[in-house]
Amino acid sequence: MQTFEALEARYASEFPAGRARGQLDLIVVRLGAGLHETPGRARISAAEGVDGDRWTVSEKRDVRSQVTLMNRRIAEWLDKLHAGCKKFGERFGQDALRWVNWHEHRVRRLRGVNCRVVEDGTVAVGDAVEILYST
Repeated sequence: MQTFEALEARYASEFPAGRARGQLDLIVVRLGAGLHETPGRARISAAEGVDGDRWTVSEKRDVRSQVTLMNRRIAEWLDKLHAGCKKFGERFGQDALRWVNWHEHRVRRLRGVNCRVVEDGTVAVGDAVEILYST
């Protein structure tokens, strides 16, 4: 696990400016607790999110969090798949959790950004991704 200081130095050197566009490098469908599938493509819809993901059966469904996008390079630095706050700290370490949640990084959304699907379709690894911010 990397220290807060090491993560900060690496981020500063590799990400001089933020960006809201990228490429879809991995699709993760959460089938259940600790059970994930990584298909090459997935069907998405504004009503159901990612086909087969446990979000579709969640009691706390919020369309603003149908999909979570995370920067691949940040995930690789931390060396594991992204998870919620408690799990994030357990998997990546408390320094990593403190670093991604640090007030200077909140606007950078290093743990990822929750999104909603605005258009039904199919997504595939390699597709272009753009975050459209709303207020």
